Amino acid sequence: MGEYVKLGEYKGLKIKKPEAVVTEEELQEGIRSRQRKFATSVEITDRPVKEGDVATIDFAGYLDGEQFEGGTDTDYPLEIGSNTFIPGFEDQLIGAELGQDIDVNVTFPEDYPAEDLAGKAVVFKCKIKQISEQQYPEVGETVRKEVLDSLQMFKNREVEDQYEGMLADAVVAKSEVTVPDDMYEREVTDLVNRWKATLQMNGINPDQYYSMTGMNDERVKEHFHDQAMERAKSRLVLEEIAAVEHLEATQPAIEMYLSQMAIEYGLSVEQVKEALTKDHMDAIESDVRIRKALQVLKSNAVSE
Repeated sequence: MGEYVKLGEYKGLKIKKPEAVVTEEELQEGIRSRQRKFATSVEITDRPVKEGDVATIDFAGYLDGEQFEGGTDTDYPLEIGSNTFIPGFEDQLIGAELGQDIDVNVTFPEDYPAEDLAGKAVVFKCKIKQISEQQYPEVGETVRKEVLDSLQMFKNREVEDQYEGMLADAVVAKSEVTVPDDMYEREVTDLVNRWKATLQMNGINPDQYYSMTGMNDERVKEHFHDQAMERAKSRLVLEEIAAVEHLEATQPAIEMYLSQMAIEYGLSVEQVKEALTKDHMDAIESDVRIRKALQVLKSNAVSE
C-alpha cells in the first residue's frame, strides 16, 4: 500500500466520541417498524386514498406533452407518505378514488441526476387500480422494552462505527492518498449493490425505481462517487497503518471473523469456508488487519 499512501500522524488524535442515545423519535419509529412486520393488508373499496395507504397505480410521465423515457410503469405499489417518488407526487394521490384517472403535476428537483429532467415541470397520468390499508397490532410494554434494547445495541455499534470512521478520516486528512482505479470500482460497485439491497428490503424493486426516476447504474455510481473515494482512502490508510505496526491477520482472528459471518448468514463456519474463494479470503484478511489498525487508532486517541 505504500505506493499509494504517504502516511501522516495517526497517534494522539483528538476526536470526541459521539454519545449512544436512542431518541424518543427513534424508539417510536422502531415500534412502527416492529408493527409493520406483523401488519395485515386489507383491500379498501369504500373510500379514497389517504396517508399511509398503499395505492397500486399505473403511471406515465409527460414532458411538454411528450412521454419521456423511464417515466412509465404499471401495477406499482406506492406507499403514500413514504416519499419514494418526486416531492409532491404522493400528496396529490390523497383523496383519489378507486379506478380514478388523475394527473399529477410535479417539478423535478434542480439537482436531479437526469439532466434532461432536472428542474422541469412534468405531468404523470396515473390510474388508481387498488387501495390497500395496513392494519397494525397493538404494542405493550414488553415489546416496547424489546425494541428499546435492540435499538440501544444497534446505536452502540453505530456510534462505535462512526467514531472509527471519524478517526480514519482524521488520518486521511493528514496523509497523501492516491486511489487506484480498480479499488475505486470495487468500492462504488459495493455501494450500489448495498443500495439496491436496501431498496428491496423496503419492498421497492430497483428496476421499477429506475423506470420511475430515469436513473440507471451509471448515474447511481456517480451519486456514490465521493463516498466510494472516502471508503477507498480510509482502507488504504488503515492498511498502511497495519503494515507500519506489523499487524497480521492471525488464524484465531480469521476464525472469529468467519464465525461472525456464519451467524450473520445463518450458516455453519464450515459452510462459509466452503463458499469462500481465494479473493474472498484475501478480502477477509485485509478486513482483519483493518480492524486491528482501528484498534490502534482508538487505543492511542486522546479523549476530549
